[in-house]
Amino acid sequence: MAPGQVVTLREGAPVEALVREATELTSGVGSWLQADFDGLAGKVLRLPERREITSPIEESLIVEFYSRR
Repeated sequence: MAPGQVVTLREGAPVEALVREATELTSGVGSWLQADFDGLAGKVLRLPERREITSPIEESLIVEFYSRR
């Protein structure tokens, strides 16, 4: 994804009910994203800085995985 890109879910998509349920469990999104929970859309405002990503990600494992390919 790149800044300015928008992701939407088409109305009536098979996963719409599941996505709507999931958005009810989400209190917010990162400051680099803009979310429209009602419209099931999101926009990338900017790329995040590493310190802003709170998910437990081990970059070394990702690098190791792709270096094998």
